[in-house]
Amino acid sequence: MFGYFIDFSLTFSFIILTTAFLGVILNFFGKLLFGKNKHEYLKQMEAIQAGWKQVGGNSNHR
Repeated sequence: MFGYFIDFSLTFSFIILTTAFLGVILNFFGKLLFGKNKHEYLKQMEAIQAGWKQVGGNSNHR
């Protein structure tokens, strides 16, 4: 019975750690492969909003 709990805890730990590190590893490779043009959308947004008026009050905050 003790061996069952050891196997269960090792399997449970392996699944949890694999899931946690898989997210970190995939995030790293995603940024490495697809993170090169991260300012592309920001520049396009600034070009679209170039002539817009400021709304939401004045810049003098109390």
